[in-house]
Amino acid sequence: MLASIGSPPACAPEAGQFVAPTAPESGAPWMKLLTDHVLYWRARKAWSQQYYNDVFQFIAKRAPDLQQPLRIVEVGTAFGVSALLARLTHGGLANYLLQRLPRAQLYAVDPFLSGYDPSDRHAHAMAAIASKLGLNKTELSVAWASGMAYDLTARHGSCRYRLFHMRSQDAAPFLGAAFPKASVDVAFIDGLHTYEGTKADAEAYWPLVAPGGVLIFNDYGGPRSFAGMTFPGVRRAVDEFAASRAKNVSVGAPGKPPGLSNAFIAKTRRETAAGPNADSYCDAGLGCHF
Repeated sequence: MLASIGSPPACAPEAGQFVAPTAPESGAPWMKLLTDHVLYWRARKAWSQQYYNDVFQFIAKRAPDLQQPLRIVEVGTAFGVSALLARLTHGGLANYLLQRLPRAQLYAVDPFLSGYDPSDRHAHAMAAIASKLGLNKTELSVAWASGMAYDLTARHGSCRYRLFHMRSQDAAPFLGAAFPKASVDVAFIDGLHTYEGTKADAEAYWPLVAPGGVLIFNDYGGPRSFAGMTFPGVRRAVDEFAASRAKNVSVGAPGKPPGLSNAFIAKTRRETAAGPNADSYCDAGLGCHF
């Protein structure tokens, strides 16, 4: 399967204000955050390989039918994967996908704001790290963005990885202007885990999705959710969004792509950027019928 995905792509177009990698500087806050927290926790994530692989397998199986290079947008990348798995997966999903999808270009979007939701573990984890490093919210945000941009660009190159240090609603117009209309193959939505936040992200990024592409929603829940935790606002927003477009929501599980607590909605090949298409559906596995 991977052989059909091909070799690394040419540089992607510029879009918006992405974070340019900074040369390592001893004692810089972002270097300490990267080495003491991001890389430390990423090295302890062996148990999460199943989750990464489920997401990867889902994309890889669809890749031969999608455009080349693959264009992936990750909305919410502070730890690289589920807010429920936050403290153990810093940058893990983006790194995993780029390692195994050589034709992929990944555009990560995150403002890296601590304290954004008092009910979210991720927000508390960021606040704790800020306190430990003696950084205020703004300093933490800049340091986190700088560390992530340096690390993943050094690993995969600026032609394949771009980080946009901005809110998801602000980034969508930049990305939409940079690419041909509706040309994102996979949009992984892992932003604000509220009803309003999920609804806004779905509406903003669906027009960017190419015919045949998908929106994957993190922490939708399902038969089995991590630590028994759920985000009812995410589920409600996804269900309403799907119903408004005559779409079925397909839910993953451990060993069942697109993975634990993830759900996806597919766009048909005949579908325009925003229009519904009632004659298509995706079954509970990977099969999409157009």
